[in-house]
Amino acid sequence: MNFQEAFKVFTKELRRDKELYRAYQANIAMAYYDCAHWEGSRDSSAKRHAIGNRAADHFLKLLLTPVRPQSKRSRQAHPPTALCCTLRKSRKAATSA
Repeated sequence: MNFQEAFKVFTKELRRDKELYRAYQANIAMAYYDCAHWEGSRDSSAKRHAIGNRAADHFLKLLLTPVRPQSKRSRQAHPPTALCCTLRKSRKAATSA
């Protein structure tokens, strides 16, 4: 199985299995929480949890959002995911500011 096939199965299962989605969301959120703690964040524990959960949910939704097909050349340079498109827009906005 190549990466594209595996990613397709992974995203299909994340969409189908709400408990799997929640497990990934919790693990991603805790990565944020841990980093905020290590950096000495002054936010409360509850606020770090809330931000981490929202950020993780946002990340997973971007990951699971299909985008329009791109040209073959563009597709080879950038895999077609909403997350990729969002990051590209953010970089473009940062360089033009």
